[in-house]
Amino acid sequence: MRRKLGWLVLSLLVALAWGCSKKESSTTGTTTGGKLDCPDCDPKGPNAFVQTGLGDQFYTTGETFKVAFRRLEQNFLTNRESLSNEPGVKLLANVSSEIHLFSYKVVGLRKQDINNVLRDVVKLEITQATPPANLGFSNERVDGFEKKLELEMDDLLYLVSVTRYTRTYPLGLTVAAGTNQPVNLPGSVFPAFVPDASVAGVERSGGDIPLDTAFKPIADNMQPGWSSKSYLYFELGTNEIVFWQKGHKWPFYIRNNHGETLLVEHGWN
Repeated sequence: MRRKLGWLVLSLLVALAWGCSKKESSTTGTTTGGKLDCPDCDPKGPNAFVQTGLGDQFYTTGETFKVAFRRLEQNFLTNRESLSNEPGVKLLANVSSEIHLFSYKVVGLRKQDINNVLRDVVKLEITQATPPANLGFSNERVDGFEKKLELEMDDLLYLVSVTRYTRTYPLGLTVAAGTNQPVNLPGSVFPAFVPDASVAGVERSGGDIPLDTAFKPIADNMQPGWSSKSYLYFELGTNEIVFWQKGHKWPFYIRNNHGETLLVEHGWN
């Protein structure tokens, strides 16, 4: 059975040893850690949006989601000082309480046979975005060493592969989920989140979202009216909550032990 990998902060779940494999575009390996995805979706059924009641469509090429993210862990990468031995590289431990803006762009779609079902697989490109001024975002770049991250997931929200683009691997280093031979990667500065959902979502109002005061001016300016809208609410595991608006393809708000994210923009380019 394929390993499930969830609202995944890749940097906290993969092994931290660097140099176990140096082959670019390798497809051997597996990430580590647990995943919820859509834990109670029928693996033979339609896509997760249909099964959870969120909508009837999957992602389309060119869609872009801008996400505000704040990491909750302190001392992240404190054992990875070697990543910052080049000018301009910033340890995320030093900015763990600040809010950064990231872009998730759909750059590809394909079909893949998964458990004898031909499923859609989406490729998402994650980069640091330039935030608007005067809303509380940090303007500091954290992508000096790692330029972007690519995730592939199927339409049940299971992770298929991860590709890191760094100064060491400018053409990318790919790790496939669910294979037997591990490839060890260092921590990623990107919030490599794959959205989770459940068929057991319940209707909740925006007023129930436990939005921190630092996020409120961002939400008020970039998602006006958010607090009066209706959302499907998911509790996943013991420490993860998700608020997801029906008809939307990305969660509005997520909070877990690793951090919290807020969807601030959805568009196409």
